[in-house]
Amino acid sequence: MDRNLLLNSNHQKLLKAAHLLLVASVFGGLISILSLLLLKQTGRFEGNTFPIDLGILKVFTWGVNYAFLILMITAFIYGIFTKWGFIKYKWIILKWLLVLAMFIITWSGFGPAVSGMASISDAGLNNSLMKSEYLEFQNKALVFAAIEAIIMAISIFISIFKPWGQREVKGQLRQKTIIMVVLPLIIIGVGFTVSNTISLNKIRNMPIGSVNLTKINDGVYQGEAKVGSYVYKVKVEVKNHRIIDIKGVENRKSVYLTYAEGVFQKIIKEQRADVDAVTGATTTSKAFMKAVESALKQ
Repeated sequence: MDRNLLLNSNHQKLLKAAHLLLVASVFGGLISILSLLLLKQTGRFEGNTFPIDLGILKVFTWGVNYAFLILMITAFIYGIFTKWGFIKYKWIILKWLLVLAMFIITWSGFGPAVSGMASISDAGLNNSLMKSEYLEFQNKALVFAAIEAIIMAISIFISIFKPWGQREVKGQLRQKTIIMVVLPLIIIGVGFTVSNTISLNKIRNMPIGSVNLTKINDGVYQGEAKVGSYVYKVKVEVKNHRIIDIKGVENRKSVYLTYAEGVFQKIIKEQRADVDAVTGATTTSKAFMKAVESALKQ
């Protein structure tokens, strides 16, 4: 390993401090989510569960998800620019396997479960089918939070005690090779994330015009909105200058689209197209608002 590329002691201390803060954020966030979910299981939060679900979503997004991604970056820096490496010691290999397991669980199960809970509770739990799905998401989130908390506890234990001694593993990865492989992947990932975020923010900040319902006659009006690569269609029924029903028409099949349809009840309740989007399905909710606006402006 090229010693000229290693971080000096002061930089390593700063990196370690940042790493420990991120570990505390992820582990603390998981414990907080787990505690709230266990309290919900006892039935103490009855009625409107949305404030609790929104809190869980915020903790997951900022305290767990984003902190975990930055934590992975600091771990990569540790592997590249310090003496520890990636496969030099067996306990480090195990830590990377645990990190990979957490990454898969977070993106394939934990994240969708937390987001699904917030979306359904924001839209309302009146529909018995959605309530059943909500409880399924809640149970999944509880299991995933427990698993990830255990994984984090094991990782912390490994980092402190460094089991199996410091026996080296045969075959080392060259530092420059790692940089040449990892750095382009990080740049591509960051670029894709930034581009996607800008695109989504344009949709989420899309203006929704006001409609004067007193000038709209009774009838069923159809509207659509092209957002991104999809066209969203709705039918809006008006009676006595009030919106009484909204339905999606021939739209793509998506779980987030189903959640976003909860915005229809918000529009009917507030009698305007520009309402708060459904949490966890903000982009699709905004598309439906624009489609309703289109229908009413015909």
